[in-house]
Amino acid sequence: MLGVEVFESEEKGRGLLTRERIEQGKTILKQSPLVSVLKDRFVETRCGSCFSEFDLERRKKKKCSGCSLVYYCSVNCQVIHSLIHQLIRI
Repeated sequence: MLGVEVFESEEKGRGLLTRERIEQGKTILKQSPLVSVLKDRFVETRCGSCFSEFDLERRKKKKCSGCSLVYYCSVNCQVIHSLIHQLIRI
């Protein structure tokens, strides 16, 4: 594991500091996003939860019954995303 330290300064903001050489392309930090949102142009062509592209010939997309603005590829994705989506809609 790399010896990485999180630092914060008024001039540079927050960042990572290491005294070891890091190879190009090496992953040094993985973090899930706090919020993910589709760009407007993808709202009707991608799932609002998993972002997969709809295969309109094979399955029907499901529209959010609360706002009618977000679509899901499955009931499972709709259920998973429902709590987050309810908080955003309020």
